[in-house]
Amino acid sequence: MKKIIIFLSIILLSSCSDKLSNSEAEDLISEHFNLPKKEIWVFEHNISHVGWKAYYDRYQPLVRKNLLITRKKGRGLWSSLYTSPTKKGKKYVVNDTGKKFEVELCTLKFGKVLSIHEEPQTNTAKVKFTLVRTNFTPFGELYRTHYDDKPLEKTITKSVLFKKFNDGWGVADFEKLEFIKHY
Repeated sequence: MKKIIIFLSIILLSSCSDKLSNSEAEDLISEHFNLPKKEIWVFEHNISHVGWKAYYDRYQPLVRKNLLITRKKGRGLWSSLYTSPTKKGKKYVVNDTGKKFEVELCTLKFGKVLSIHEEPQTNTAKVKFTLVRTNFTPFGELYRTHYDDKPLEKTITKSVLFKKFNDGWGVADFEKLEFIKHY
């Protein structure tokens, strides 16, 4: 009987804790961002605007790796670029609408909580945490090294502000986090 009373006391004391724990912060962040999630790159099948030549040059590393097929169509002002994944590239397609197709770059997962700074007078806590990119596909590896001004970092550091409500901690404000969804 003594053991049961001690066990129930421990549970009661731990459930009344006002502090935001690392594991609770991790769970709330993962839930808010729906982690883990796939980061994607969006391609248009038919690029018919004036800048199609830049896309042709940009996609050549993908063509050389046998991930993408590009074909120029038409002449002069009416020319365009047609793109589609190869058989090898189709393994990484997550959606194809006929006009656009999306390929997986990598998986974004929760990394770890770096710090929790609580402000008892405002019932808030600022949490610094990391997100980690893993499982890079061939598209993701090429994206990391050939595209965008800033290559895909494997580890991203972000912050979130939590607020303590009557029923526990909740997300008050997230630092802006843009997931890859490039055209």
